[in-house]
Amino acid sequence: MASHTHMYFKTDTTQTTTHVEWIQHKSLVAIVDGINLTKELITKPANIVTPDYLTEFCTKTFWTWHGIRVNVLGKKDLEKEGMWCFLAVSQWSSFEPRLITLEYAPKWTEKEAPLVLVWKWLCYDNGWMYMKPYPHANDMHGDMWWAATVLGVMSALHKLWIKKRVVWAIWVTENMVDALAYRNGDVLTARNGKTVFVEHSDAEWRLVLADVLSYVSDTYTPRMIIDFATLTWACVRALGEMYTGIIWYNQKVIDTIKKIWDNETNEKVRQLPLDKDCTQALTKTVADLSNVGSLDGMMWASTAAAFLSNFVGDTNKRIHCDIAGTSWRDKMRRSYDSIKWVWTWAMVHTILEYIM
Repeated sequence: MASHTHMYFKTDTTQTTTHVEWIQHKSLVAIVDGINLTKELITKPANIVTPDYLTEFCTKTFWTWHGIRVNVLGKKDLEKEGMWCFLAVSQWSSFEPRLITLEYAPKWTEKEAPLVLVWKWLCYDNGWMYMKPYPHANDMHGDMWWAATVLGVMSALHKLWIKKRVVWAIWVTENMVDALAYRNGDVLTARNGKTVFVEHSDAEWRLVLADVLSYVSDTYTPRMIIDFATLTWACVRALGEMYTGIIWYNQKVIDTIKKIWDNETNEKVRQLPLDKDCTQALTKTVADLSNVGSLDGMMWASTAAAFLSNFVGDTNKRIHCDIAGTSWRDKMRRSYDSIKWVWTWAMVHTILEYIM
């Protein structure tokens, strides 16, 4: 929390609401209100929170809010954009995929280059050919839990009336079993024309994010893209549950943000490597890239970030955050986290402080 602020988080163990006491800064009220806004999504199962449900929720919640514009791309729109990696992942689901963008742009910021935040929202993930084993399959509606919490960022921006242009891109689909699904060994064509060899069908979200990163890079010409996801359990093995793995190309930008992590929000963050060895591990003779790389689980967090760097216009304007451990904290929960079966809101406060 910010050093100039005093507050106390208290979670009701029988409900999903977080209460805040001893508040001396109005921004904290907006932050917590935003978090509580999405608790109803977090606690509902995948047969309720479907891509259709989420699209309606975002539209109804934000459509009438002054300063926030909502845009939804459906399946036909994704086809026109050539998002064949995204469409391959979604084609086995009975629900149409969506790309939802929420743009916060007060009038005096409409022409400035935006900060783009990209989050993963997989309504359910069964891993397809690498099917999730018991008991992990029971938690896979949780591939949307943390992203649901981050809807609160837009809520807080609106309430605080921050004078910045911010775009949140959220892709929505399922990773389901079906006879028509894509397979391991298939070669897909991404939106930017690069071909991808599917080496692991449970590394599906990076296929979707590849197309989404390409789309936001071309559509918004952002001053910075920050993408977040429960990307790899390799990050948990490396950093545990208390540290978010940060991977980037622009050290100067990160040094600026790191002051916020260290001095304002008390987030625990550590840098992971990203070099030519990570990039070269993705090469494949039958395609431009593999979706996992030859290093596989040993450096999966870094190779995933290297894979995604192929789909942004300027790698110096992109930061990747792997929150696989900090978004859950199963073994090392803090007093201000929500009740155990709900994900944390790691990095939300940091992002708001950075925007402000």
